[in-house]
Amino acid sequence: MSATRRIHRGVIRDLQPKLISHFLAVADNLSISQAAEVLNLTQPALSKSIKQLEDRLGVPLFERWPTGVKLTQYGEVLARRARLIDRELSYAITELQTLKGGASGVLRIGAGLIWSQRYLPPIIARFQKLHAGVSVELRSGVIDTMVPALIGGDLDVVCTSLDFPDSNDYVKEPLVEIRHGIYAAAAHPLAAFKRVTPGQLGAYGWVTLKNDYVGRNRLGSFFAANGLEPPNVRVELAVDMAVLSLIAASDYLCSLPKALADTARSLGVVELATGGANLWTSTGGVAYRRTGFPAPAVKTFLAMLRESFHVRP
Repeated sequence: MSATRRIHRGVIRDLQPKLISHFLAVADNLSISQAAEVLNLTQPALSKSIKQLEDRLGVPLFERWPTGVKLTQYGEVLARRARLIDRELSYAITELQTLKGGASGVLRIGAGLIWSQRYLPPIIARFQKLHAGVSVELRSGVIDTMVPALIGGDLDVVCTSLDFPDSNDYVKEPLVEIRHGIYAAAAHPLAAFKRVTPGQLGAYGWVTLKNDYVGRNRLGSFFAANGLEPPNVRVELAVDMAVLSLIAASDYLCSLPKALADTARSLGVVELATGGANLWTSTGGVAYRRTGFPAPAVKTFLAMLRESFHVRP
């Protein structure tokens, strides 16, 4: 962590109510001893703070285990709300620094594969030229992990397919239509076919991303629409770019956005000729928390994102 970010986090802890700050440290570390070390407190002092907060709220916040602690259902609720307070304090500090002429802080971006590999790198580079003091955290992920992180305040914006329900908690802005294809290694037996049928696709194993239930459902719907059993998923990967490396080294198949075709080809992976098969198109875009006072860094990033796709807010 840079010195600027350490100072930024230190100011947030100073502004937060002490008991909430102590609670979040334990919730993040799931260990009173580790949290005490982070906060530079003794373990008994931190335990006393947590007990005091539980007494004031009248509910247990943690379950004590020999290996550490676990949030109770009450603790989960408080942690979700407290992290939002934490993020709003961070926004306030960033905005004050901007008014002083020295923006700082962290912009946390969640991104799907096509976004992290193709769309976002030039935008982030431009953003940091304007806001050199603002660190950027780019986290790859899938809808089912990134949207909860956005709602919980762990991410500021999410760039992904917008195939998830609307909510009062966030705003969704469509930016681009993303068409998908089926990909295999260049040496794969199906790569030589001028037309690959859905039945042939069902004869091979598949690679998907871990927790990508939306993607798995799309794939399952494609197979069902063609009267086939669900695909045989052989590998689930937590790291999205590892998909291409694994496909290149195996006879597995995967679904990827067509906009990644050039990147895939450079790694020995090609799109199969599925012809008129009923593959899917999804609307890609950005989601961010609904607020009347977005952080300056978020506003700037969103403006750059819209500009890159020639979309007006």
